[in-house]
Amino acid sequence: HGVGLTVSPVQVDHARRRIDAQGLADRLQCLEADFSRPPDGVPPVDLAYAIESFVHAPDPAAFFATCARLVRPGGQLLICDDFRRPASSAKASGAVERFRQGWHLNSLIDRAELGRLADAAGFDHERTDDLTPHLRLGRPRDRLIALFIALFGWLPLDGTRAGHLVGGNALHTCLSKGWIGYDLAYFRRRA
Repeated sequence: HGVGLTVSPVQVDHARRRIDAQGLADRLQCLEADFSRPPDGVPPVDLAYAIESFVHAPDPAAFFATCARLVRPGGQLLICDDFRRPASSAKASGAVERFRQGWHLNSLIDRAELGRLADAAGFDHERTDDLTPHLRLGRPRDRLIALFIALFGWLPLDGTRAGHLVGGNALHTCLSKGWIGYDLAYFRRRA
């Protein structure tokens, strides 16, 4: 049995059609809801995962508090997302900020802060796998976007359809330079 939460009505519709097509509607459901404030009636779970959504949580501590309510003792929480790496140069800070603004991130923390928040909410860190080496960086699409940003990045693109390209290009730069990593973190809820 499983429950998926997403703020995207398009994702909900797509998921529901796939669930129905597979004949799993009696065991799986997808709800349009804020994962930081799930609706009443979402049952406790043995496994919860957040894939590329944690950075959009309004408050990382509140995210973990919600997970502590929903994940049963002994259950697992997996988080797959972007996390900061040590970098203090002005160039790194500028690229990270362009990523945050372009992709509308609420938080972008490092592994140490992630571990502290998890521990405070009652989760033990089991391990973190760095998935960054498995990303396909530098594809032709990435080079084309970088060229677009180089030519037109001086324009006020925030709030336009092209604004996300600035964030995506900044993410690519941050990942390539090691200023951000793409991690899969495993936690277990303490009894």
